[in-house]
Amino acid sequence: MAELDKTNLNESVSNAQAAYNAAQSQLNFQQQNYNRQKNMYEAQVISKADFETAVYQLQNAKAAVTQSQTTLRQAKTNLGYAYIYSPIDGVILTKEVEEGQTVTASMTTPTLFTIAKDITKMQVEADVDEADIGNVVEGQRVSFTVDAFPELEFSGRVKQVRLGATTTSNVVTYTVIVDADNPDQKLKPGLTATITIFTKELKDIIVIPAQALQFTPDLALLTSYYEKNGITDPVPAVNEEGTSVWVLKQNKAIEQKNITIGDKDGVNVQILSGISAGEKVVTAISETKVVSNSQSDSSSDSPFMPKPPSRGNKKATSTN
Repeated sequence: MAELDKTNLNESVSNAQAAYNAAQSQLNFQQQNYNRQKNMYEAQVISKADFETAVYQLQNAKAAVTQSQTTLRQAKTNLGYAYIYSPIDGVILTKEVEEGQTVTASMTTPTLFTIAKDITKMQVEADVDEADIGNVVEGQRVSFTVDAFPELEFSGRVKQVRLGATTTSNVVTYTVIVDADNPDQKLKPGLTATITIFTKELKDIIVIPAQALQFTPDLALLTSYYEKNGITDPVPAVNEEGTSVWVLKQNKAIEQKNITIGDKDGVNVQILSGISAGEKVVTAISETKVVSNSQSDSSSDSPFMPKPPSRGNKKATSTN
């Protein structure tokens, strides 16, 4: 990846090599001298003191060779540090140095390059509010978008919920790590993402808009509507006991039905009993004209805005 200036390092290796060669030559000389002195001592030509001197000089020569070997090995190791290799196979994201720049390291190691091991597998670091973090666990499904591709939705899974909290402007958040596949490499490191964590999913259920639970018809307005539309059914009285919704009948009359609700996400409410899929729940009333959603079969003179319950997947709680 990079190479440091090796001038001084090469000089150190050369000096260490020369010192090692000199020590090795001295060892060879002292070894020969020892052999001569030993033969002469055994022949009683020299004194014991002269022989011991030869032994001492040989041992010193061996120690000098060992020391010079260590110095040479260290110099070569330092020379190897001049070549900077990546610890992993990957892609270089950033380069923090330029050719000729001085690099120093004191208490901390300087950053030279930032490397991504495999950009086909990315991680998203999400800040989750403390009010929602209790519902987040590893393995939950995640969808997210990025500003670079606003029309695309990416998916992933919660890998880790970190325990360390971060406080910014009195708002406490926790970091959640999301694993996401990136086979086409559209996701880039550093992009800002908006995520939705599916903390609970329900399938094949009946849901209605939450605003349907808040609707209660005005009796005078309801009476006028019945008269103007020729509805012969008696105007229903409002029963305030229990949880109920108002349902639009085929003859444009409405009736109140008690229901049992389940989970809710602030937008939709799960219905456990009381109404069936396909029934149209009323969310608003007008005296003379109709406002209805696309799922309504009501005629243009209906004063209600009904929304039929529908079956499908439900996102009970989401965290952005």
